[in-house]
Amino acid sequence: MVQPLRSRHALADVQACGMASEPVMIGAEGGTIHQLHSREGELFQVCFQGTCLYCDSLHVGMAHLNRLERATRREAA
Repeated sequence: MVQPLRSRHALADVQACGMASEPVMIGAEGGTIHQLHSREGELFQVCFQGTCLYCDSLHVGMAHLNRLERATRREAA
């Protein structure tokens, strides 16, 4: 499930608690998934070509990254 952040404070909380310096996954077209930790749990940040979204599981993040990258391949064809 893709979730909007509840508030600016939620993003600040995630940033304060940290993001892995290495992505947990790099897609075939160069998109990335980073795992974010906060006091409320974890989120996965999916980014591709300047678009980022946040998911509550790696599995969902992988599906969204695949969709973003596939849409770009279709536009290039």
